[in-house]
Amino acid sequence: AGLSLLETLPHLSIFHRKNLRILELGSGTGIVGIATKLYCPSFEVVLSDLESNLDLIKKNAQTNGLSVTSDENDGSVSVVSIPWGNKETSLKYGIFDLVLCSDTVYETEALPLFLRTLLWVTQKDSLVYIAYRRRVDEREIPFFKKLEHNFEISVLDPPCCSSSSSTFTTRRRNHWHNVHILQCRRR
Repeated sequence: AGLSLLETLPHLSIFHRKNLRILELGSGTGIVGIATKLYCPSFEVVLSDLESNLDLIKKNAQTNGLSVTSDENDGSVSVVSIPWGNKETSLKYGIFDLVLCSDTVYETEALPLFLRTLLWVTQKDSLVYIAYRRRVDEREIPFFKKLEHNFEISVLDPPCCSSSSSTFTTRRRNHWHNVHILQCRRR
């Protein structure tokens, strides 16, 4: 899902704006946030995950030539712990213009916490991109119905599948297989 989201990001008009605050929520390895910072070095980019995963994200950011901080942005990426459902920690880092989420929709118990966190880190017109591999409709559909209460949701088509693209390779097909990307605009 992360690779599919990365392939989509350069095609999004939001990246033509200036001074974006971007959060990767549930960073995992940090691939999406790190690539975003490399693509848009002037943007403030915060990568977040559980405390136990931060060392991996920091190492990956440094391996890709980025300096890492844990609070203010000075041309580096911030790597912080934002446990889903923790209001105090979520609010500590402020509101973001753009939230990137890759492969975050899979643990049923975590979905209400994930949604609450999205609400705390966004405001009206903030955009959230959720890339996920469709797994179990019975747990995903109720989450998306709840998400619709606060976000206007649209499904993005893969950029590699447009009629003007002649580069739809087997490799791209494989990482796009059963992956969906949602654009969610906060109401």
